[in-house]
Amino acid sequence: MGVVSRNAVIEANYIGNIGNNGSRLHDGSINPLNFPTWSSYQKLLLSGHVNDWVWDQGSASAAGVPFPYAGFSAPAYMAINPFPQVASQTYGPIYFVGSGLGSSDYRALSLEFRKRGGQGLSTDFSYTYSRARGNTTSAFDESWSIAGFQDPYNLAQEAEALEPYDMTHVFKGYLTYDLPFGHGRRFLGVSKGLVNKLVGGWTVATLFQYNSGTPMAAPADTLYYPGWSAVFANVAPNADFSNTFKGLNLTDVADNIVDPNARYFNPANFTNPAYAQLGNAPRYFSYWRNWGSANENASILKKMGFGSDGRYQVTLRAEFLDLFNRHYWGTPNMNMNSQFFGQIQSVSGNRTGQVGARLEF
Repeated sequence: MGVVSRNAVIEANYIGNIGNNGSRLHDGSINPLNFPTWSSYQKLLLSGHVNDWVWDQGSASAAGVPFPYAGFSAPAYMAINPFPQVASQTYGPIYFVGSGLGSSDYRALSLEFRKRGGQGLSTDFSYTYSRARGNTTSAFDESWSIAGFQDPYNLAQEAEALEPYDMTHVFKGYLTYDLPFGHGRRFLGVSKGLVNKLVGGWTVATLFQYNSGTPMAAPADTLYYPGWSAVFANVAPNADFSNTFKGLNLTDVADNIVDPNARYFNPANFTNPAYAQLGNAPRYFSYWRNWGSANENASILKKMGFGSDGRYQVTLRAEFLDLFNRHYWGTPNMNMNSQFFGQIQSVSGNRTGQVGARLEF
C-alpha cells in the first residue's frame, strides 16, 4: 500500500514466501553426499574401530562393518558409506547436481519514502524488518561441500534455522540536493560569469546504510570424527552472550598477547560434546548476533558548460567513502582450541576520498 503527495511517496510492502515457493531448491552443497547415517556412524565410533583398515572379509568382520566388494581397501568408516566405491577409490566426495533438498524462507516488512526533484531535493529512504531462514545459501548446480551441517540427514530441521545473511533491521537510502546558488536558483539567481561558475551548479549527495548484525555461527570442528561432517560445541545451560568487548590493542594482536578487554563473549559458554556425541549448538544463533554496521558516503559535484552552445561540458567531483571514519570490528575468534577463543582480533574501515574531473566534447 502507498500514500502519494505532490512530490513524495510513502509505501509499505510485505514480502514473504507463500506455500512451498521456498522449498526444494537446487543447491549441491546441502546433500547427504557420501555420509552414512549418524546412528550407524556413531555405533562404529563407539566400537573403537572407526579407523581400522578393511581389505577383505576377515578385516571387515573384525571391524564390525560389511565388506562392500572385492578389492575394497579403505578405513572402516568408508565401508559404511552409501557409495563405498567412490570413497575407496578417490578418498573424495561425490558431485551432486540439482538435488532439490534446499529450503529458504524470507519474510519482511518494508517501508519506503521517496521524493523526487522538489526544491532540488531527491531522496529515497527505506527500512526493512525481516527474517531469513533455511538450509541453502547458494544456487550452485553441483558441489561436494556439506556447508557445515552436523547431521546431513536432518535438513528439514536445518530449514528452520536462520540464514547466515539474516539481518533483522536495515535502514538505507540516498539523498541528492542541488545547492540553491547561482544562475536560475534561489540565491544569486541573476549571477552570471565568474561568480556563477564558482558558486552555481553544485550538487551534494549522500548514500548510507545501517543494519543489525548477522547471526553468529556455532563453533565448529571442536571435535574431529574421521570422515564425518561438522561437530558443533555444546552451549552451557546458563550461557551469557552479553557483549563484553571493551577495545582492541593491535600491538597485543601482533605480539600474540591475550587481551581480556578484546573479549566479545565468555568462552565458558561452550564446551566440547562427549566423544561420539553431537553438540547442541544451532548452526546459527537467533539470539546472538555479530556486529551491526553503519556506513555513510558523500559526494559533491559540479557540472559546467562552455562555448556558445554549451558544447563543452566539464564535471568536477569529490567523493568520500566512510565519511565519519568509522571502524568495523572483526568477527571474534571461534576456534575453541585457540588461546584467543572469543576475542576480537581485527579491525577495518577508514575514511578515503578522491577527486576527479571529466571533459565532454
